[in-house]
Amino acid sequence: GELGTANVQYVPALNRYLLLTFFYPHGAGNPGTTFDTTWLAYEAPHPWGPWSLVNTTRWPTQGYYNPIILNDTIDHGVTPTLLFTGDFFDGGTATYQMYMSTMTIN
Repeated sequence: GELGTANVQYVPALNRYLLLTFFYPHGAGNPGTTFDTTWLAYEAPHPWGPWSLVNTTRWPTQGYYNPIILNDTIDHGVTPTLLFTGDFFDGGTATYQMYMSTMTIN
């Protein structure tokens, strides 16, 4: 019931794989709680693992979900562009928007 979609991307500058995913800590079907999301980042030497958790980011009010690394931005080093969306509760209606942000991989 927490929901999540994984995105695996090879990072040539680090010779590692990065997996981004998200989940709803209170479950996907609980009204009023789907704005609270958590992103998880894992890294591995191979696409099959072993995977190690390297970052957890909580978005308690933004509802940002489904982070995806844009392929054409990862070949330029360790600051790829992320595409993600978010749901916001605005006066009784949920609005969905797409966002882009740069991520720094350490």
